[in-house]
Amino acid sequence: MFSSTAAHAAVALKGMATIDGPAVRLSDVFSGVPQKIAAAEIARAPAPGQSITYNANTLVYLAHQYRLGWRPDSLADHVVINSSAHKIMPADIAREVRAQLAAQDSLDGDIRVSFDDHALEIDLPADRPAAFTLDNFQYNPADQRFRATFMASTDQGPVTRPITGRVAVMEKVPVPARRLNAGDVVAGDDLQWIVLPQGQLDGVITDASRLVGKELRHDANEGQPLREQDVMVPRLVKQGALVTMRIATSFMTVTAEGRALQDGTLGEAVRVRNDRSQRVIEGTVSGPGMVTVRGPQQFAEAQ
Repeated sequence: MFSSTAAHAAVALKGMATIDGPAVRLSDVFSGVPQKIAAAEIARAPAPGQSITYNANTLVYLAHQYRLGWRPDSLADHVVINSSAHKIMPADIAREVRAQLAAQDSLDGDIRVSFDDHALEIDLPADRPAAFTLDNFQYNPADQRFRATFMASTDQGPVTRPITGRVAVMEKVPVPARRLNAGDVVAGDDLQWIVLPQGQLDGVITDASRLVGKELRHDANEGQPLREQDVMVPRLVKQGALVTMRIATSFMTVTAEGRALQDGTLGEAVRVRNDRSQRVIEGTVSGPGMVTVRGPQQFAEAQ
């Protein structure tokens, strides 16, 4: 084990330092270094975002080489040198992908970019602007995939990396804002909007006006995209329900009560049974729970 000496107490170990240049300097490792040698470059800086550790033996060598008169307190003494970096995040690269697509007139609208490398993150030196390009950009409309080469110039040389991924054009879709039950008639406040890739919208209703006022054929969960087969024109008459049979002439309007033998929407023909006489007639759905009988004679037969 080594021991410190008071004669050289002015020079001390920093323990940890963060640098943003291309080289590690003596003053990054020791404090109290004479000014004339403080800027001496002792090693190449770690790659941006990386670090290097100098152990006690290396520190003793440096102190001896530069006549600092420093000794470690123990063999466990060390210095960690961190190289600061501009971090290029997926969102930064995604913006450039969209710019490339726009320049090629390949896609338009709300474009979502995903990368094959889910941990994509690139460190560039912090001592210069974090500028980069995507060279050799290629996009295949058939599978909506792209490939390019990330390129950035640094004092240590170019930083390159292959970039691959997929894009999707997003579209707003009206979906239930809460669970709805079969038979419910959809109202405007029953809906909310979500965003989905166009590739997932085969048959999905994207126009809210095609849902509002329609009846659900089955239960629908919150956030569930709906298709044409999920909805129908509202049934104004339901099988087994009591309905009013109505006939109007120029002299009077006559009504009677019956029971619908089938579902019916506005304008549809349905069969209705008079529960009292058990006779069955046919009429046309003219409103909620209302069936208009086609002629006075048929209506009389149902009495």
